[in-house]
Amino acid sequence: MKFITRFQKKSTTIFCSVAMCFMILISCNNEKTEQEKNGDKNSNENIESKSTFLTFNTPENNEKYRIGENIPIAVSYNNKAATIDSIVFSMNGKNIGTTNKPPFEIRLNSAKAAVGQQKIIATAFSKKEKIEVTETYILLLSDIKPKDYTFKIIKTYNHDISAYTQGLVIEKGVMYEGTGEMGASSLRKVKYETGEVLKSVSLANDIFGEGITIFGNKIYQITWKSNECFVYDKTTFKQINKFNYSTEGWGITTDGKQLIMSDGSARLYYMNPENFAQTATLDVYDYDGEILYLNELEYIKGEIWANVYQEDYIVRIEPETGKVLGKIDLTGILDKKFITNKIDVLNGIAYEVPTGKIFVTGKWWPKLFEIVVVEKK
Repeated sequence: MKFITRFQKKSTTIFCSVAMCFMILISCNNEKTEQEKNGDKNSNENIESKSTFLTFNTPENNEKYRIGENIPIAVSYNNKAATIDSIVFSMNGKNIGTTNKPPFEIRLNSAKAAVGQQKIIATAFSKKEKIEVTETYILLLSDIKPKDYTFKIIKTYNHDISAYTQGLVIEKGVMYEGTGEMGASSLRKVKYETGEVLKSVSLANDIFGEGITIFGNKIYQITWKSNECFVYDKTTFKQINKFNYSTEGWGITTDGKQLIMSDGSARLYYMNPENFAQTATLDVYDYDGEILYLNELEYIKGEIWANVYQEDYIVRIEPETGKVLGKIDLTGILDKKFITNKIDVLNGIAYEVPTGKIFVTGKWWPKLFEIVVVEKK
């Protein structure tokens, strides 16, 4: 089960653990450690260069700021043998300022920046030649405190308790559902009013199915650790293509132009539906920090809605910036009388166009809910 395997370490025998510790102790006594041989490595492996003379005074690496702050960026150049003509600063490849004399400092207006980790590079020039490059990172948090929402149940429908729901789509009155677990993963077409399964195709026993979405006349189904996306004909459920990707697969949706995928981190990935090539990424942050464990996704009225794994709420994300605009608290939506040891977490969001109906469910849940979202007072 994903519930166990995602957060449990793989087991090892006591014998192997003791043996490994013994070998490590011997190794430490007889030869230098890798750190002694190579020197301390920077904890942020994204940093590509180390400058001898050019160093950042501010900001500190991965220092946190909020969108809209004027951020001081300053470097020192400690080589008296060279004369600096200018230092050019860039963030994520875009020029953000130039300074020609000490103190080498600029102010970054972050009002239009995206949230998340941003790379800042300082390049020193002497006689129009590049002589030193160094870099650092900042973390930009959202300047918006998310609005709080709750829900009202409009209708309740029966849901197959054998369905470990990973993806949910409703189109023209029909529900399409992707289910997970090794040996039980499937793609289904369901009459949601009754819970009747109209069509189904099973995945191989060694594949853990994840989220699904519909793009045109095709259904895309991603997988957890197999790094495979299966593409089906929407009508026949015949597999017509297969793509590979490098991350884990958790949830997937579409904005009508591209596919948007989650991998359980705070990052979303935009994928080309023609070849599943990654075209962009989007980091998701609220006022306090990153939102980890983004899971099932749905695109609703210009926003990306995401289940947060093992939480009873849905986050509403602004696609242009990654800012969390709101949180929908679904605590208590499943009556306690239905909660058994078999019940797993909230997961599954479907939005029906053009009716505007919103549906939610969970893994092995006996019920599917049509809801409306209401802002908390």
